[in-house]
Amino acid sequence: MIEEFNLAIVQKYVAAGRSGCPIPMTWQQVGPMISPVHFRKYITQAYRRLMRPALEAGCVVHMHSRRDIRLLGG
Repeated sequence: MIEEFNLAIVQKYVAAGRSGCPIPMTWQQVGPMISPVHFRKYITQAYRRLMRPALEAGCVVHMHSRRDIRLLGG
C-alpha cells in the first residue's frame, strides 16, 4: 500500500516533466529499522520499482535519509 502511494507521487513528478524526483520513503532513524537481510529481500525491490519511472524519464532521484546513512550490509 505504501509503495503504491509513493509510486503515484513519482509518476506525478514524471508526468509534470520535473528534472528531479524525491523518493518519499525513510527507513532509517537511528540505525536500520529492519535487518539488512530483510531490507534487501523486501525493500530493495520496492525502491527499484519506485525509481524506474523517474530514471527512465531522465530525472535525478533524491533519497531522503534522517541522520543515519550507513550502508546496509556493506
